[in-house]
Parts: sequence; C-alpha cells; structure tokens
Amino acid sequence: MNFENLNTDDFSSTDSAIYHYLMSNYANAASMRVREIATASHTSASSVMRFIRKLGFNSYPEFIGFLKQSIHQPPAENELDFREQVVESLQADQFSMNLQENLMVLADKIINSDQIVFIGIGISGIMCEYAARRLATLGINSFAVTDPYYPLALRLHNTTDNLLITISNSGQTPDLLEMMAYYQPLQDFQMVTITGNGESSLAKMSHLVLSHQYTKPRKYGFYDNSTQIPTMFIIESLLRILEKYPEVSGMDSADF
Repeated sequence: MNFENLNTDDFSSTDSAIYHYLMSNYANAASMRVREIATASHTSASSVMRFIRKLGFNSYPEFIGFLKQSIHQPPAENELDFREQVVESLQADQFSMNLQENLMVLADKIINSDQIVFIGIGISGIMCEYAARRLATLGINSFAVTDPYYPLALRLHNTTDNLLITISNSGQTPDLLEMMAYYQPLQDFQMVTITGNGESSLAKMSHLVLSHQYTKPRKYGFYDNSTQIPTMFIIESLLRILEKYPEVSGMDSADF
C-alpha cells in the first residue's frame, strides 16, 4: 500500500483530519506515538488506529516502518525518464492526430464568444491565470477564476456566448465538478476542458476536450505532483493559432 494511489473521496471528517496532519508532518510522524498523532490531529488514539487499518496496515509498527522507508526511498523516476514520458505523451498518435483539429475548433469558439473564462484550482489555476492573461494581450475578453466558490454565476448573469475553459489534470476535482455542473444544462454556455484524463467526469461534461496523455498520481494522494508541460504546450499552440486570425492580427496599440 502507498499514499500515492490513495483515494480520499470516502474519508470521514476524522480521517481527513488525521490524513492532513500526516501529510503536513510526514517526516516527524515517523517518530511519533499513536497518542501523539491523535493529540496533534485533535482526534483520538482509537481513531488513528482505525485510520491506519483503513489504509491497509495490520499494526502501528508496520505503518511507521512504511513511513520511514518512504522518507529514505530514492525517486523512482530520473530526469531522462521524465523527459521521455513527456515527449511520448505529446507525440502519442491519438494526441497528435486530434490536437490540431481540436485547437482549431477551440480557436473558432474563442473568436465567436463574448466572454472566455478559464477555470481551475491549485496549479491548474495558475495555468488558467497565465492563459487568460495571454489571451487578454491579444485583445480577447478573458479572465481566470481560481476559487470554486467565486460568484461566477452572478458575474455572468444576463450574458450570452460565454465560453468556459476548465483546466484540470485529473478531471475529477470535486469542487470543480460541482461548480461546472451548474452550467452544463444552461444555454449561452459552452464548456471546454484541457485535461490529462479524457475519460474523466469533467471531460464527459464538456462540449470539447483537449486531452494529453501524461498523468502522474497525486503526491501522497493529496498534493498535485503532475507536470504542466503538456497543458502549457496546448495553451501556447492555441495562442499561435489565434495570432493568425484577422480579428486578432489586425489589432494594433490604438485598439487598446
């Protein structure tokens, strides 16, 4: 068993409290007793033991042994492996065949939309801010939303031709799915997803999906540890296409 493939969706609030404490104090926890972890996570010793058994460990010493081994375990992936995997993901037959066509479709949608909203959380949110800023420099009305509780519906009230572009490597972020589910049945909203999981729930909700093939499990099941190179490649490729549109290329400094 390891934390990288851990599914946290079915954790109770007590499980989450223990889990988040362990993830924030990973190295120190390896030398702590059950009661110390319970006190630090504001739970009980019995709750900690139930959580450890839920992870698949038979005893507390077995769990501590796993933590100590994980701390000293060398990375399994070297720099060459990383480069090869990213390059292979960008050169995959399905990716390369569909990407150009989907980028052209997305570029048309952007040109014909009144408002473009990039939506993402965490590192994906940073990619959204970058993409929105780059589109804005081309004179395209765009902005980024990185907070799933942002009152976007109020901001877009009585607007038409809205294009929502979500960026999510997993395509399974609960807060993002809940947010986008509101817009799925509405008119005047088209949804596009840039993701590393073309079969994800978010992809299935979208009208257009740009999916790359490089994915990596979350660090300890919680922290996003994936590279954003494929996403950045898609964004930059889209910008190159948009720059050739007469609506964009015909603009000069006097238009701003």
